[in-house]
Amino acid sequence: LHTTVIDNNGETFEVQIRTYQMHQTAEYGIAAHWKYKTGQTKTTSFDENLTWLRQLMEWQKDLNDPNDFMDTLKVDFFADEVFVFSPKGDVINLPEGSTPIDFAYRIHTQVGNTCVGAKVNGRIVPLSYKLSSGNIVDIITNSNSGPSLDWLNIVKSNQAKKKISQYFKIKDRDKNIEKGKEILEKEAKRLNYNVNEFLKDEWIDEVRAKLNVSTIDDLYAALGFGTVKLSQVTAKLIDIYNRFNKKPIKNIVKSKRKVQKSGIDVKGVDGVKVRIAKCCTPVPGDDIIGYITIGRGISVHRADCPNVNNNVEESRIVQVSWQKDEANSYEAAIEVRALDKPNVIGDVANRINEAKLNMTSLNARSTRDGDAIVDVILEITNIDELEGIIDKLKRVKNVFDVYRMKA
Repeated sequence: LHTTVIDNNGETFEVQIRTYQMHQTAEYGIAAHWKYKTGQTKTTSFDENLTWLRQLMEWQKDLNDPNDFMDTLKVDFFADEVFVFSPKGDVINLPEGSTPIDFAYRIHTQVGNTCVGAKVNGRIVPLSYKLSSGNIVDIITNSNSGPSLDWLNIVKSNQAKKKISQYFKIKDRDKNIEKGKEILEKEAKRLNYNVNEFLKDEWIDEVRAKLNVSTIDDLYAALGFGTVKLSQVTAKLIDIYNRFNKKPIKNIVKSKRKVQKSGIDVKGVDGVKVRIAKCCTPVPGDDIIGYITIGRGISVHRADCPNVNNNVEESRIVQVSWQKDEANSYEAAIEVRALDKPNVIGDVANRINEAKLNMTSLNARSTRDGDAIVDVILEITNIDELEGIIDKLKRVKNVFDVYRMKA
């Protein structure tokens, strides 16, 4: 109930009859209504927020200048930010923990790039000084100076980090291009490639396109600066090389073994076409089973291969066994997991080379967690040889896991 009445003396006065909930809604608006609607009865952060809203209303009454009110509101509302002033009185908002360097780059890129010192509230402070709300910051510049790479460990704002990195990319571009070329040539030699054959311009250009880099020089510069990882480039070049050559990786020592598609005895059947399944790549020493395919003979799988253990007709399963012929070689797929460090792919390839095994495929990729995954297909004579190379690869620096791939 809410009404205004006039008494006998002509005075007007207002009468309001409210419940407590009605009073809260009238004082604090719909926010108070939400609290009661959700059934909150105890003092919570919600009550604290209502108190804060009430404080804002009081500030608005006390501060006649709307600009003063907004400045006060910003400092209180954005607790994860700091609001500092330029010598001219401009308000600059920055992430909490920001330094004078962050402030300089917020003013202008050139101010940041030539910053050599700073004053806060008229006092000289180090560039690592943490700014607080209300500070007056004055940047000291020198046109003959430039940023330091150490600043990347000091600044807080993404804008400052980006501008500093961009400065060094442009400043040292030519140097980074040469450095990128040297890094890639050195890695090619470590992998026993002929540099001229491996680093063809058209192949480098294909890698550039796959990595969404504008030009070949940009790719080399990014490689030299470190924004593109060596393992990313090397893995893609190896993949291209294998695609064009269609043979084992160059200069990896080759045995005289003949790769067979059979070497398998099928119980009760002679002269039937037999092939080794690509999904699980069994090798002598593995338990195997045969699966009668339609029009492609018998496909030989590892006994634990999920492709023949899930929803297959038992009538199409046949018993098979390995022939005792040491001259045969078979493909086996392994996966190497390592820290994504320079030369890790070359170290893996060299260890396989030392074991005098043929590689018919090598593909590598990087993960978001900073790991490198290298998938390798090898020519193997038996399970002991496979387990031996897996054990050797586990001892390669930065490698933390090696295992045989399943279907």
